[in-house]
Amino acid sequence: MFYKVKKLSEAGVEVYLHCYLYNREQAPILDKLCKEVFYYGRKMNPLKLLSKQPFIVKSRISKQLIEKLASIDAPILCESLAVAFVLEQPELKDRKVAVRCQNVEHEYYEGLKLVEKGAAKRIYFNYEFQKLEKYESILAKADRLFTVSVADQNYFLNKFGTAELLGSFHPYDEIAVQTGQGDFILYHGNLSVGENLTAANYLIDNIFSQINYPVIIAGKNPSKELAAKIESYSNISMEANVSHERMTELISTAQIQFLYTFQNTGIKLKLLYALYQGRFCIANPPMVEETGLDELCIIPESDKNAVELTHFLFNKDFSQIEVDQRTSILEKLYDNNKGVKILTDYFFND
Repeated sequence: MFYKVKKLSEAGVEVYLHCYLYNREQAPILDKLCKEVFYYGRKMNPLKLLSKQPFIVKSRISKQLIEKLASIDAPILCESLAVAFVLEQPELKDRKVAVRCQNVEHEYYEGLKLVEKGAAKRIYFNYEFQKLEKYESILAKADRLFTVSVADQNYFLNKFGTAELLGSFHPYDEIAVQTGQGDFILYHGNLSVGENLTAANYLIDNIFSQINYPVIIAGKNPSKELAAKIESYSNISMEANVSHERMTELISTAQIQFLYTFQNTGIKLKLLYALYQGRFCIANPPMVEETGLDELCIIPESDKNAVELTHFLFNKDFSQIEVDQRTSILEKLYDNNKGVKILTDYFFND
């Protein structure tokens, strides 16, 4: 989101940014990039869980937001189904409104339910995914839908007859991959998220425990259980809550990154980060399906094959030819400037 705002600003677009503030401070840098920035609070009252609307929607509905949107004569881009309530506001009926679908929300929440261990969260995800599936029909009121992956584009085209692929924005204007070799293997992600925790445990049990190379697992808020499990392996270490700078260093200096997920929803931003900065990437099919990036990753046929590929790649140089291949595909599919052009052509030239 930040890089979308940044690139639009650099292209001369005046951005009025409306965002929700919770668990973070206001970001002064946004004032330099935007014409104006408006912050709103989420209403996290548990009673809102009883609403027919999904909680991610109900907790964001704001009269003040609608009033601000109505007072500024500009087209509107809603980021995700969570703020699609904008589509049914009479004050905005004559405004051009597009929605960028960050994934198929109900499928994403159903996936979260399947990997969640806690009973309370599992119940929440179950109700939320059912509500989101019904609420999705509101997207028929949008003038245009943008999607982050080909799979999502096909889904929304079939359901609503409109969807345009808009690749995820990111920090990179060019490939920053180092050739040569690194000396460790990396898995990274927000380890408080069930999806990433499941992937980390799977990789430890089936791949990392079968090799002797150094492995670093890095990410936010790992559980005590995961930390204890890692301590039982001499070749695996944990780096918790590392800085952005340290994570960048880990990604760029690793020899191999493992990119595993068991939810093929949208596109995982860490896949882009890995390909723009890192060397060899071993991924399972759900990580790359319909992203256009499968040929830039090594996809094992089995866990045994993943171990074999690790042995093969660990002492192999990452070559300039492989850097050039990355550059060619990533510039074609995920160039920030092309993303800006898609948005400006739609909002200002249609």
